[in-house]
Amino acid sequence: MNRVFLTLFAIVAALAMFIFYYRWDSGTNRGRTTGYYGKFNNVSNALAGLQEVTILDCWLHGDITLEEFEFKIKTSNGLTQKLFFAESSPIRELVGGQLTNALLKEIQLGLTAQATNSVPWLGFE
Repeated sequence: MNRVFLTLFAIVAALAMFIFYYRWDSGTNRGRTTGYYGKFNNVSNALAGLQEVTILDCWLHGDITLEEFEFKIKTSNGLTQKLFFAESSPIRELVGGQLTNALLKEIQLGLTAQATNSVPWLGFE
């Protein structure tokens, strides 16, 4: 009987700890590069590290996991652009130099499209 009680207590305690951690982690963005906001923070930090980019605004679609997020940026030439990252976006999985290079490429593609007005539906202003 004692063993059954201890097993049941351990299961309930583990479940309570998981719920507490999830609510703590998803409740507030603490700037960590892991956890609920980890991928968002990785991309945000990489964008903030680019001298030619200023982050004007951001948007998040939170759910059980952080699904999509978007940044509105201003480039050094004064143009604004929105960078949208879907849940399946491969850029979200990158870190370090690979992430920086991918972001620079996305920004350049957006600026080229914006200059030629070829894809106005992508969120360029």
